[in-house]
Amino acid sequence: STLSSSSAASDVYKRQVSTQSTGFMSQHEARSLTQEDVVNYSGEVITEDGRRLYGIDAENYQKLQAKMTPEWIHTITQWIEGMVGHELNPRDNLYLSLKNGIVLCELINKVKPNAIPKYHKEGKRGASELHNLQAIENINFYLDACTKLGFQSADMFVAADLIYSKCMPQVIHNIYTLARKCASLGIKGSGPTPTLGPTIARRHTVQFTLPKEEPKRWTPVQTESKYVHVDQLKPKNTTDTEASNRTVVSTSNNMPITYNQYEELKELIKIQTEEIRELKKRTERSSLISNLVIAAFGIGAFLLIRRFLR
Repeated sequence: STLSSSSAASDVYKRQVSTQSTGFMSQHEARSLTQEDVVNYSGEVITEDGRRLYGIDAENYQKLQAKMTPEWIHTITQWIEGMVGHELNPRDNLYLSLKNGIVLCELINKVKPNAIPKYHKEGKRGASELHNLQAIENINFYLDACTKLGFQSADMFVAADLIYSKCMPQVIHNIYTLARKCASLGIKGSGPTPTLGPTIARRHTVQFTLPKEEPKRWTPVQTESKYVHVDQLKPKNTTDTEASNRTVVSTSNNMPITYNQYEELKELIKIQTEEIRELKKRTERSSLISNLVIAAFGIGAFLLIRRFLR
């Protein structure tokens, strides 16, 4: 067993060395590799179409390929045959039986009648010899119908994933999602696998109705200022002694005074203001006179000194 495993590893290594110049190997050589021989000693992964993957791309590819077990593919095949009503051709290769897109169109029409009213069924040399453009168009018809059924983007694939076998696990995942959709709609096929997988959860929207509350309205409150201007209490007639003796509050120091006292203070302030103005004028005159006297004394002293020096 050790010699057989070492010889298989050496064969893989030789095939990889022979393709180092181009980076690719033929699809026949790539498909001849087993799951254990896919990863070589440098950590790279060789896909079914001969591409070489490294790092996280290689890890993602291995995770997808781990789902492609023979038992799972056989279960998917049985469910498709039960839905379309006939065996796939070839039955042992799901990729070749789905490549032309005819089975996919038949399958979606069973789920939703007349979803694809017209598609390519036969080519010039039979159904298995459809041109790639016709096969791509059939697959696109199927994908459009899946989108109308409400498939998410994560459950879809592109035509190249099936035509060129770039990502068959995603194709299988799409068919599995369609099987779950059928289970949700109550559609069952014939054969050993009428249903496949659990039903898809439906969105349940709950609306809560809260009791309507009237908006709060503030009760208006009338406020009055505790300070009243003196002019508002000015008596209309000079004979109105009651209004003249009414007590008001001053806004400066809160001293209670009457209107008559306010008038007296007003006259007193006016007189004091006039006296301050007169005092200011007298001070200005006296300062001017003192300046003139000082200037005269200075000029006289200058003349005396000049005369003395002569």
